[in-house]
Amino acid sequence: MKTIHRTRLLLEPASETQPLLGAILVARDGWKELDKLLEHLRKQTIQSELELLIVADSLEKIAVPESKLRGFHSVRALELSPLESVSNGHFSGALLARAPLAVFCEDHCFPDPGWAAAL
Repeated sequence: MKTIHRTRLLLEPASETQPLLGAILVARDGWKELDKLLEHLRKQTIQSELELLIVADSLEKIAVPESKLRGFHSVRALELSPLESVSNGHFSGALLARAPLAVFCEDHCFPDPGWAAAL
């Protein structure tokens, strides 16, 4: 089976500077499964320096409301079809990250507000 990659910019970069940290999120069943994680990422003390890369098997599954994305450095969606595993999604997202450091986020782990700054 062929893997198809399409990307979509969901939120323009807030500045010309490079993001400090790339956070890769995999949405197997749509963006709503990431809602609680996004809430915690929005509380990061360096939210404006975070680049989000959201991976799913369809761009339509990543139609996140803009209100949930405001404040991040930038947000991009990546379509990876077939999305064979979460680790495959993380790997593909890491390849597109612009930040010098990337982290793999999970929808069941919720970081404290100083987590990203500590990294």
